[in-house]
Amino acid sequence: MLRYNRTNKANARQLRTHMTDSERALWARLRRKQILGVQFYRQKPVGNYIVDFYAPAAKLVIEVDGSQHSAAEGRRKDLQRDRYLTAQGLLVLRFDNLQVLQNPEAVTERIISVVRERLEEKNPPQSPFFKGGSRTPSHQRISVTSRSRSSPAHAWSAVIAGTPNPTASATHARSPSDRPYWRV
Repeated sequence: MLRYNRTNKANARQLRTHMTDSERALWARLRRKQILGVQFYRQKPVGNYIVDFYAPAAKLVIEVDGSQHSAAEGRRKDLQRDRYLTAQGLLVLRFDNLQVLQNPEAVTERIISVVRERLEEKNPPQSPFFKGGSRTPSHQRISVTSRSRSSPAHAWSAVIAGTPNPTASATHARSPSDRPYWRV
């Protein structure tokens, strides 16, 4: 969990109750795990900063910038903030208010693609040749094997009668005392 300045907690609560229109519009698309089942938090304290939106599973921060971020002082502070967040292992996406309000679909598509990439980095897809189960080689695994692929009663009656069961495999035990057995 990322550390944060506890004095920012009250400020974050205040910002949550006074969100801008663009933040409210984007929050409607991020809340309730609508983006690939990933939980987003709004106005979340991270370090000495309060980020607009934060997804811990994807290590993603989303900032919605107003006109104050266009000024030289705003850009300098944003750069300093981005450096800190990047040093924490977070990726920062920035959108301006107009992008969020005028083209919300494009903003959402961009967020989805970034979240998907970030999640795939954490959990790379399996090889197409991997069939599941253990990665232990089969000659080192221990498994329990049952009598027969057909009815167990039929297999045991054949063993007791001394007649071979045509459906039973040659690897299966033939005595009633060996019901399930361990094969190494």
